[in-house]
Amino acid sequence: METDNVRVVALGTAVWLVALVAALVFHGRLAAHDNGDWVWVALAGVFLGFVGLRHVRRRQRALRDALRPRGTPDSPAAD
Repeated sequence: METDNVRVVALGTAVWLVALVAALVFHGRLAAHDNGDWVWVALAGVFLGFVGLRHVRRRQRALRDALRPRGTPDSPAAD
């Protein structure tokens, strides 16, 4: 079963980015209720999402190259 992992990780990263913006907007209210750390949690989610995007893109490229028949030129026109 093939999935589009790049799209899944990108969507997750976007959700963390929205959460970061919301945490920044409501930081005063969150801090008043001892939940100010949510900004850092969302920032970590965004950072790890970008790391994950890099990983799944490199993995996708490696799998595509591994499935390419030998002797096929690496030029984009051959894809």
